[in-house]
Amino acid sequence: MSDYLPEEIVEQILVRLPPRAVVRCRATCKRLYYLINSPGFISKTLSYTLSTRKYSSSPGFLLSQYSVRGDLSYNYSLYFDPYTVDDYTHDIPSPFRNDKSSHYLLLDSVHGLVCVVQLGCYGYYTDHIYIWNPLIKRYIKTQKCSMKGSIRDMLVFGFGFDSIRNDYKVMVIARSVWKFKVQVYSLKQGIWSDMDGQWLDSNVVSFTDNPTQRFLNGVIHWLGTGQNDEKLIIGFDVFHDSFKAMKFPGDLYYSKLFQIGETLACVDHRFCLNGGSQKWTSSFDIWVMKDYGVDSSWTKMYCFEFQGIPLVLGIKEDGDLLMVNSYVANKRELLWYSPVNRVMKRTGVQAIFCSKHVWTYMESLTLMDKESGAISYKRHLWE
Repeated sequence: MSDYLPEEIVEQILVRLPPRAVVRCRATCKRLYYLINSPGFISKTLSYTLSTRKYSSSPGFLLSQYSVRGDLSYNYSLYFDPYTVDDYTHDIPSPFRNDKSSHYLLLDSVHGLVCVVQLGCYGYYTDHIYIWNPLIKRYIKTQKCSMKGSIRDMLVFGFGFDSIRNDYKVMVIARSVWKFKVQVYSLKQGIWSDMDGQWLDSNVVSFTDNPTQRFLNGVIHWLGTGQNDEKLIIGFDVFHDSFKAMKFPGDLYYSKLFQIGETLACVDHRFCLNGGSQKWTSSFDIWVMKDYGVDSSWTKMYCFEFQGIPLVLGIKEDGDLLMVNSYVANKRELLWYSPVNRVMKRTGVQAIFCSKHVWTYMESLTLMDKESGAISYKRHLWE
């Protein structure tokens, strides 16, 4: 068909196809291969996907799991239809070696790119940082970062997208003798740059242990505290290369940041042991920031109780929670819970030993062009 249609029409058709289908189209003829691999086309597909995302179904979830039973192993799986197992992809080919000398921290997924940090022994220094596109099996390994943590002060990482410069950035923050050091990696430039950490020092902020990040509205967000233990969300604007802080309504110790659609959200989790039944009961408060950046707009969306001590892994745009609860049939099973209808749906998918986080995942063709400098792999980097 492409031989009889103008290239502009062919391009408009391809742009509207799911990225997974576009990848298959490359094998049909040379004309489509070179068109699909061009930087201009890849940029157009991403722009179309982002502009139509709010009108389409919710994106999938990327689930990161690891097991410390026996050999340390990492597994990555995708949900494209999260309510069933019919479209559940097991064992995404991963480029990361399983060994005991290092472990991998999945930071976030932005525009189909997944940022993964390879941490050295005890997690106090970085070996390598990868920017990985699982769909097309390509990755970029950044230059080695010189930042190191200590036993008391762990490293903090971030990953985001600068829409003005069309650049993906990785952040590493470390504290040394009560002074912060900050480095930022630019994917477009391929270099690390030192940043002034004066804002962090002057506001006497501290990050929570093992903070998870959320990238939204051009800002990377973490949970932390300020002066007088004030509860904060610490944000880094990837375009202006500047920090800011917003107040946080929940209890930091058992809270996690999430995203519901294009809204910043958090889950405040508390649990207690019932003296009579000797069973654990958890209570959850779901908060959303209706007007981004306005502290007074934090609103409690849901409040409910749940038997056991489940973990909230993700939230769909309709408010349903993806959870894992080891008290269901004595197994760690992924399940969906609707706070509105108070209905639980079991997925039948068993979670392995350590399942703590999921990330929203949107397929893309980013890094497919040769100009990106990305490297292809079969299954593992050492094959």
